[in-house]
Amino acid sequence: MKLQRPTWQPVFLLGLLLIGCRAGDVPEGAPAAETGPSATRDTALAVLSTLRRDAFSGAFAALSAYRYTRYSRTEQLDAGGRRIAFAEQVVRHAGPAPEHIRVDSGGTFDFGFFRRFVSPARPTESPRDLSPYLLAEEPAFLSPRNRDAFSYRLQPDTLIWDRPAQVVEVRARPVAGEEQRVRMARLYLDRATGELIALAVARLDPALLFREESRYFAALRPVGDSTWVPHLVRFHTRLHLPLLPPRQFRIVSAYYAFAPGG
Repeated sequence: MKLQRPTWQPVFLLGLLLIGCRAGDVPEGAPAAETGPSATRDTALAVLSTLRRDAFSGAFAALSAYRYTRYSRTEQLDAGGRRIAFAEQVVRHAGPAPEHIRVDSGGTFDFGFFRRFVSPARPTESPRDLSPYLLAEEPAFLSPRNRDAFSYRLQPDTLIWDRPAQVVEVRARPVAGEEQRVRMARLYLDRATGELIALAVARLDPALLFREESRYFAALRPVGDSTWVPHLVRFHTRLHLPLLPPRQFRIVSAYYAFAPGG
């Protein structure tokens, strides 16, 4: 039986439905930022004031200048975390027509109420720009008027592709931040430039008909001297609908084998 795979556009229309990740993940080869004595709130906010988003916002557009391989895997889990179905593919983007290197699938996806938002599998196309959906243009925790709703602390520095990175963790406060959709955000800033090069977020989004709990992680990697491109994106979403068991979906995408020339 041919599986239907979710396309990216309906995922975004539902607030990143069908995708999610472990918020504590870090890029391959980079040590995790361990919990330690936190700096003051003012120090963490001072670091966030240096945050730049040019690399993060332009990473997917930069893919057009390179040949690369993309691995992606979509899974649906039952309420107990057991896998119901999966769809996996490896695609080489090295010209006008992306080439499937490997395709695999198993089980049957059960989208239930959300089937109307899911289209049948389509030919491979270039990855969509995820950056606007991973971090809003003006996230609530960066707005001065919302600062009392969050706690801010500086985590120990880490390395991302041998680049020293400052790590700032933001969490919604138990009472003042109860209405905030972003429950946790961990931002990795290139220490030399202030560019955002990795991001982990946990969201809680109660909607009219369902409740969504999502965790996602995205990391960039440098290509050449100053260009950043996507490296790893992971999502995990748990959907709660009235009178129905929760549905869980997760997706991982990895980009590698870069070479000049799109």
